[in-house]
Amino acid sequence: MPRLSPSDFSPEQLADWVAQAPAGGSAKPSGGCDEPVSEWVVAYTNPKREADVARTLGRRAFAAYVPAMTVTRRRQTVSHPLLPRYVFVGLRGKLTLYDLRETPGLEGLVRIGGHPAHVAPELVAGLRLQERDGLFDFTEAREADRVARALDASRAARMAALTLGSSVRLKDGPWRSFRGLVDEKLPPDRLRLLMKVFGRQLVVPVRLDDVEPIVLAK
Repeated sequence: MPRLSPSDFSPEQLADWVAQAPAGGSAKPSGGCDEPVSEWVVAYTNPKREADVARTLGRRAFAAYVPAMTVTRRRQTVSHPLLPRYVFVGLRGKLTLYDLRETPGLEGLVRIGGHPAHVAPELVAGLRLQERDGLFDFTEAREADRVARALDASRAARMAALTLGSSVRLKDGPWRSFRGLVDEKLPPDRLRLLMKVFGRQLVVPVRLDDVEPIVLAK
């Protein structure tokens, strides 16, 4: 019977999950039963039987949770267990560990020192929260969104770094090689520059991405 090892749940993971758990630490059970979960344990399944075991336990009024990650395979979104062969099992009501017997696909309980590995409800709640927030979503669409948000964050930082009156150079666009002074900031991605154009001082709108600050030599 495989046992839970430090490589499965590091102290850093536990601390992160608990920190992100909702107040109160109660994890909603899957399935239709609203009875509170009295304790969580970790079950170990046959290969690729996590979902089957979770469904069976749900029909028996257990709470069962299989954290899932999603990826893109051949242009389709595919779901995989985040922790292969592990199922978090919640006891409620009069259910006991003995009631887990004869569950198809379930090999047994993960044990530490010969005793079933109990899991804090905050850990399960934190995993649910992170899954809901897309932390385990590795699909192409989600990754593209992450890149876009990272670019937005970078753009916001560059916008914040510019001050009114600061000198800039146009590195791209129709005004390439021109210089100007920041006259107005137009978040998220535009500026108005005071530039000398055709012998006159004009205020010209430009893209933030086309601008780089001029660093004066000390």
